[in-house]
Amino acid sequence: MIRQGRSRAATAWPLHVVALVVFVLVLIGVLGSRRSDARSMTRAQLAAAARFADSVEARVAVRGSPLGGDDVLAWSYLARQRDALGSPFRLIDLARLDPRLRPHTRRQVAWALLARTAEAEALPPGAGDALAVAASADSVHGAGAALARAIARAVGDDRSPETLDALRIAALVAAADGVLHQRATPLVGATAVLVRDRLRARLDAQRVIAAAVRGDGDALQVVADWRAARLLQSEQPSLADAPADARRVAARVPVLVERLTAAARTGAVTPVRASAPARVSAALRALPSVTRHPPRPQVRLPLMDAVSLVRAIRGDGWRHGASAFAAATHEEAFVAALADARRDPVIQPAADVASILVAQGLRVVAQEVAWHPGLPTPEPATVVARLGLGSLRFGDEVPEEWRPWYAREVATAVASLRAVFPLTSVRGLQLRVGGRVDEEALALHDPATRTLLLPVATGFGAVGHELLHDIDWQVARDELGRRGSYATDLAMRDAPRRRAPLAAPLARLASLAVPTASAPDSRRAREARRPAELLARGGDWYMAAALARMGRSDGALTSVQDAWTPGYASAARPDAFGARDAALAALLDAMPSLAQRAPAYMGDGAVADIGALARLAASVPLRTGPASTFPLTASASGVDGAALRVRPVACTPLQRARLAPVRAAAIEVVDAVLAPRVRTALARWAMAPAPDAEPEAHRWLRLALTGAPVTRELVRRAEAETVIEARSLLPCLGDAL
Repeated sequence: MIRQGRSRAATAWPLHVVALVVFVLVLIGVLGSRRSDARSMTRAQLAAAARFADSVEARVAVRGSPLGGDDVLAWSYLARQRDALGSPFRLIDLARLDPRLRPHTRRQVAWALLARTAEAEALPPGAGDALAVAASADSVHGAGAALARAIARAVGDDRSPETLDALRIAALVAAADGVLHQRATPLVGATAVLVRDRLRARLDAQRVIAAAVRGDGDALQVVADWRAARLLQSEQPSLADAPADARRVAARVPVLVERLTAAARTGAVTPVRASAPARVSAALRALPSVTRHPPRPQVRLPLMDAVSLVRAIRGDGWRHGASAFAAATHEEAFVAALADARRDPVIQPAADVASILVAQGLRVVAQEVAWHPGLPTPEPATVVARLGLGSLRFGDEVPEEWRPWYAREVATAVASLRAVFPLTSVRGLQLRVGGRVDEEALALHDPATRTLLLPVATGFGAVGHELLHDIDWQVARDELGRRGSYATDLAMRDAPRRRAPLAAPLARLASLAVPTASAPDSRRAREARRPAELLARGGDWYMAAALARMGRSDGALTSVQDAWTPGYASAARPDAFGARDAALAALLDAMPSLAQRAPAYMGDGAVADIGALARLAASVPLRTGPASTFPLTASASGVDGAALRVRPVACTPLQRARLAPVRAAAIEVVDAVLAPRVRTALARWAMAPAPDAEPEAHRWLRLALTGAPVTRELVRRAEAETVIEARSLLPCLGDAL
């Protein structure tokens, strides 16, 4: 009996196992079938999207064929993705919600953008021609294309912050050595960042497609969900990256300088690019939705920078090119103007410079929620009630359909500000969108009436700067009992208040202010040292950095991107040793509305920033000749050399400690920037008329510098001594420490 019972149990157990195995197999089959269906559907959508994109570009290129509004708008979206004008995933969201397109076309355009992003080249199409403007006059033909490839190769090999910093420093060295134009070095950094963004976007697109293949949902919905959760790596702010390792940066600089120099001297074949037909750009500009679209400061202000840069390099011959972009106040208008400019071989390289700088400017709106006129948006009255504003008024130039969007921009900027400074309030603030301010200002806070004026062409991106002025105004009202002024100005202006908690950090911030490009007593220089501006400019940087630590950016609040791209609202980027950060933190702690802020982010603070030291080395004043005889000259930045005979900042024990771990690397980088500048300065001195009572040693040095067959040891010693003297003007880098 026992044996019989055991036999029955033994025969029953395998049946349960079989049932479980069957269930698992059925489940796997169902899931596999769903995944197979999702894979097939996603692949079919991508293939159809690729055909659609090709067909749009083919129809646009054929003269005489009818050109519908859908084709023009689809071409505009594809052109913006191709030129890296904004996050491609933001473009996908804009396309799938665009009420100007038919519902089916919306999805086709959005899928086409996703498909092209997943296979995009690392280099934006105009990078080579833009960098041709950056190359010096001595560079060979095709240097721009070779420079672009060298940058793409460097970033493609390693997209770490060390590579980006090393490339930017290498550009400073190459400019000092005459390989690049002095004014155009930011183009190298902008190109490098855009290459990194495109590589990250390609990986993000592939991840989105993989999620759709797994059955996680429609790929376009995955994009929308991931954007809302800020999961896309390509839309993360640059300040979210880990700080660069100074030693690794210094080790990479010589290699990258060599690559940039070789590219400028060897050149490369410049690829021929097909330009868009004139009719498509004309049709795009003729659309009412394009002619009546809110201006974008992130387009308009970088475009003005591009015009200034190209005029500085090529003279006033580019006036025609500047006028071509006069009406390009937002992305779609810029795409149309860019297409027209690229058909003109004279201004095409300058147009590509504008493309690179505008693309860089649009990075700050990567996380922006898609909006079109007519989409559900809180009404201005709702925003006023929610924030407690005294009023929200609009200028006559702001149409009714724009006003909800501007109200939303204000609301999101205040929400982002509160994420950093939770106790801030805008209750009672009078706010006006539209109108004009001083020609040197982007926006204005009027302390007499407590009114914040935001011009539509320049104000958004400077909202945080102006709101910090309003917080300063509130502290004066609540803590000092004064209206119509700022607490920071009062603390430094009134003798009895100079012992207030605000005074000490303000004095420290003022002592650390970096000299501006203006004369020391000019209006711009005085404004930079003004206490209220010290708070607003430092706080602008702090807000961007703190938001980045949360994985957030807000293009309406601040235009700051990183230490090399501080935006257009006069933000004060950190100094090399973090001393300004500490003074700013002390100032924020002394202001009640700003004291209880989000966790501070001031960089790692452990070691000196050799990128900041390299930037200082690129503008430190040099002597016109050998040391001990000739006075300092004015630097390229316009700073009076006589005022800098003493170090601008003393080397404190804390600065010394932060420099110590990377001192050798910092000196290597600084000397790399100084050495070519010194060679150029000595060469110019040698060609200048000699004074009657010139020392004999200097006469021999002149001969050596001009190529006479005398010992080169004189040249090497003069160069070394001048580099050491120039280095001693930088904090903590003199030999006697």
